[in-house]
Amino acid sequence: LSDGNGGNVVGWEWDFGYTGSEEDTSTLENPVYQYPYAGTFDVEFIVRSDNGCYDTLNREVTVYEPPEADFSHTTACLNEITEFFDESTITGADIYLWDWAFGDTLSTSDTSVVRNPTYAYSSTGTYTVTLMIEDLNQCRDTVLKDVEVYDVPLSGFNLIDNYQEVQGQVLLENITSGAEYYDWDFGNGETSQEFSPVVSYTEDGTYLIELVAYNEFGCPDTTLMEYELLFKGLYIPSAFVPQGTDELRYFRPVGINIKRYSIEVYNLKGNLIWSSNKLTTKGRPAEVWNGFTNNDKNEEMMSPGNYIWKASAIFTDGTVWRGMKDEDGNYRTSGVITLIR
Repeated sequence: LSDGNGGNVVGWEWDFGYTGSEEDTSTLENPVYQYPYAGTFDVEFIVRSDNGCYDTLNREVTVYEPPEADFSHTTACLNEITEFFDESTITGADIYLWDWAFGDTLSTSDTSVVRNPTYAYSSTGTYTVTLMIEDLNQCRDTVLKDVEVYDVPLSGFNLIDNYQEVQGQVLLENITSGAEYYDWDFGNGETSQEFSPVVSYTEDGTYLIELVAYNEFGCPDTTLMEYELLFKGLYIPSAFVPQGTDELRYFRPVGINIKRYSIEVYNLKGNLIWSSNKLTTKGRPAEVWNGFTNNDKNEEMMSPGNYIWKASAIFTDGTVWRGMKDEDGNYRTSGVITLIR
């Protein structure tokens, strides 16, 4: 930056102040010099004009320790968020600038100035990620690392309700491809890592079932499915003992979540003996037959033997009761009840 002050500067002599080297001088007008370590150095600068005049300037130059750039990242999975973490070392002054380039040539927005950014790659492959940092001393450092982006599995499952003919028992048939291990959340507080688990639900409700499938690289894919459970049924007993224990004294139809219901009992001549259509607030049959005519103990006790029942029901979800299953596996809405003394 010297001024000739009436003449022209034609000579420059630099001494960069590093005594450990004989090559710490220069005669260039604007030289460059690389100091081997941080510290304070006495730089001497002499200029000469074309009229033979000289001037000398001495100035201290401080050389700062540069930061060391480094970073880590989570597993990079296709179309999933990859997290990058600045792990640079501060040696002189605090870092104030981070300049990231994620190496995705298919994108025009693959850069960031956030310290710990995130990025989602839309194609698998190897990408060279660059991080340049600068501290408050304006010292910089750059690091380059290859990041491998892996494919993700394709998760999926089928829900098989009433598995093994048990209400509330569900088989979750895993149809995932490209995965190594699995995390299930059944939505009822229970979890599993089995391939195709069986889960038993004990209460009516809507359950959100989640499957997260991972491949060998730890890349996940998630499938969610709602499962609505309504316990429903109507059971008609085949015998009762009016003079027996409490559990057997009555002809007691048992059911749940019934919206409309009717049951009738006939003798073998076809005469109606007893009927009911009353339900509790939970949709359960509310009345029992005690074996007397009209359910009145002042009436005549019916003779022991066989009687015919007929029933119908509609559940709260609108489905129709199919009937009781017989020995041949057929469903029937009528059958025989035996009164025993």
